[in-house]
Amino acid sequence: MKNLTLNNSSKTYLEEKKVSSRISLSKEGKIRFDLAEGLWEKSDLAPLPDRSSASLKNKLSNFFKTDASNLSIHAGADEIIEIIPRMYLDLNDRAIVIVPTFDRLLATNKKVGAEVINFELSTTKNFRLEEEEYQGLEIAIKTKKPKIIWMCTPNNPTGQTIDLKFIDKISGNFPDILIVIDEAYQEYSSLNPEESAVSLLSKHDNLLIIRSFSKAFALAGARLGCAISSPEIISEIENFRTMFNVSTPAQKMGIESLTPSNINLMENKISKIREQMKRFVSKVRSLSNYELTEDSKTNFIFIKHNSKDLFEELYKRGFVVSDWRSAPGVTGQGFVRISINTPSLNRKIFDILEKIN
Repeated sequence: MKNLTLNNSSKTYLEEKKVSSRISLSKEGKIRFDLAEGLWEKSDLAPLPDRSSASLKNKLSNFFKTDASNLSIHAGADEIIEIIPRMYLDLNDRAIVIVPTFDRLLATNKKVGAEVINFELSTTKNFRLEEEEYQGLEIAIKTKKPKIIWMCTPNNPTGQTIDLKFIDKISGNFPDILIVIDEAYQEYSSLNPEESAVSLLSKHDNLLIIRSFSKAFALAGARLGCAISSPEIISEIENFRTMFNVSTPAQKMGIESLTPSNINLMENKISKIREQMKRFVSKVRSLSNYELTEDSKTNFIFIKHNSKDLFEELYKRGFVVSDWRSAPGVTGQGFVRISINTPSLNRKIFDILEKIN
């Protein structure tokens, strides 16, 4: 991270913050008259939430096998995705995004006036980033000189993963570029930290991983996510996140979800989803007019019909799926994303796919 720096407005903000009239003192053990909280009745929700989410950080540090100084807790992964460009990108700076991908990874850069360069993965190669694609990515980086590179693994919407060796290489070969890895669906692929980009943090201080409680943890309504990076980057993010951004109930739900019994419960649910996915994919492959990505490491499949508009065909029959027909990297190809559901609902949508076929 030799020359990875905040943008000009962020630097100005931090300079002003240094000379702020507010003095930072420990409040531990003091009687508080400074917060102007409601005192009408005793309630866990009357006090402001723990600003640092310290207890949740401690739980997560055990889960990820990392240090609490590597963690920043946020109101959903989306909040982290929104903060990063505002911190590091100036007007007309560049960001490379590997597509197809989660649309927020594209939109967030455009909001600050940055130029977004799409690096497209091939349909014919099952949207996998392999050696040939990696070499092309390096050429694009050297030519376009981005300040941030965004990649999603397991990928939303394709379900494909990026081999850690490529994340390792790109982080090491371009130490002045921020490498952002969206791992929102990582638990579906593996719970082992050694199979996550988190395992590379000790080697690369320009790496930032985003994780979410909205997917396998099934806490989307709580709005809870975390950034995992070097202590230097985490310190910068902590300066820019909203104060008291994670509610007390959300912190408690996050802590509870990380107990051994709930981790085991999640593992069992993931195992069942994998079984359902295997059966569902096998049945769809028996139909002649569909093309879908292989070996999804998530809870969804990426699929298209060879001649019909699959989104429209499903919609008019009462089924809503995720629409990727106009998404960068697959525009005009007719792809949709179908999430694995309950066995009975999976049977229903398969019956419709069979009729459409």
